[in-house]
Amino acid sequence: MDAKMPKLPAYVFRRANGSYRYKRNFPKRMREVVGKATLYRQLGDSYAEAMRRLPKVHAEIEALFQIEKHTPMSERALAVIRGALGDEVADMVVAGHIAEYSPEDYGLNELARTIEGMVPEEVFQQVYKGQLTEEPMTLAKALEEYTHYKSDEGVSNKDVAKRITKLRKDLSDAIGEHKLITCRWLTSP
Repeated sequence: MDAKMPKLPAYVFRRANGSYRYKRNFPKRMREVVGKATLYRQLGDSYAEAMRRLPKVHAEIEALFQIEKHTPMSERALAVIRGALGDEVADMVVAGHIAEYSPEDYGLNELARTIEGMVPEEVFQQVYKGQLTEEPMTLAKALEEYTHYKSDEGVSNKDVAKRITKLRKDLSDAIGEHKLITCRWLTSP
């Protein structure tokens, strides 16, 4: 008889062939973006190997979910346009130079018809119109723009990265990581 197997952690399953895999359902908000309901990762053939690889795989999946959760719809729309119609049309959309009834406008409309129902409605609308909505300024976005600004000034990337890391840690300690990513700057007219 086989030795008694220890209880498996969450998201880990033993397959019929004896190997282990990580199985995670996509959150509902991501299913329409990704086009799948479940994500699988192979962990290995032995229990010890699976437990050794589990923390890394779990961290990768959690990071993927966090990135996808906070990706603006305009970035998603731009990625769809860039993937289907190329860099030139995507750059024209970013610059706002898509003329009505032009071949590029026709291409965007055709692309929108093919992706309708497969992507979130907001992404569909941006692709169809050929106009990206301006995303609100968040603290995380402000830090990102600050990094680019300082890097252009000639300050070494190591100094900037160190400063940003400390600032991000201080901000997340003070207001929380979730608010750092989602908190919008209040602008008065």
